[in-house]
Amino acid sequence: MSKKGYVQKELKDALDILEEYPTSTVFLIPARLDDCTPSDDRIRDLHWVDLFEDWEVGIDRILKTIVDSAP
Repeated sequence: MSKKGYVQKELKDALDILEEYPTSTVFLIPARLDDCTPSDDRIRDLHWVDLFEDWEVGIDRILKTIVDSAP
């Protein structure tokens, strides 16, 4: 989030909204597309899905999380 632009604004807004939800609620699923370390502490503290190592495993994890968290 060291750049300034529309994507960074959306991410900031999503992180601000995330603070309103209980920690057990799935609201945001961060996905890493490259081998990097997030610069924002709020993202670093979240669990994320790595898509750069194994795309299929990452997508499966995202889909399982969505299905498991559905009401």
